[in-house]
Amino acid sequence: MATKVEAAHQMMVKAARLKDSGQRNDLEAGMAKYLAAEYCADVVGQSFRIHGGYGYSKEYEIERLYREAPTAHR
Repeated sequence: MATKVEAAHQMMVKAARLKDSGQRNDLEAGMAKYLAAEYCADVVGQSFRIHGGYGYSKEYEIERLYREAPTAHR
């Protein structure tokens, strides 16, 4: 899961650096957004399964993350 989070972050950083340098970044930004959404749904789903019943409790952050994560792969 950490590998997916880091990969999505690095793609976002690459797109941001291109933008900051005044270069075109629409392709990189789109790829970063797509990858982050895919990985977000996957990582949150895995976390939800790891937490078991606690994933349903509003006392734990995973409940909010599961509600707010993209629903593409559930």
